[in-house]
Amino acid sequence: MGIVRPVMQVYPAAWEFFVPFVVITTFTMLNLFIAFLVSATQSQQQSEKENEEIVARPFSLQHEDLVEQISFLRRELAELRTALESRREGDK
Repeated sequence: MGIVRPVMQVYPAAWEFFVPFVVITTFTMLNLFIAFLVSATQSQQQSEKENEEIVARPFSLQHEDLVEQISFLRRELAELRTALESRREGDK
């Protein structure tokens, strides 16, 4: 059994407390629910924006990175060839 009916039997004017209490409590819970939805939507949009920024990086920067990596690999390959040739000459 609820609280309102027994209290209303003893104090008929108790509705003046319970009606605003129910309205304010309902408003607060609805506000919290909406805040949760807005927060979740905002964080989703933020993560999508970050992903788009990564993908939308200018092609020239991607190209420069690739050129730099290829040059580094070519230098390493040249060093390995030199080391291999010197080792072959040492074995002869």
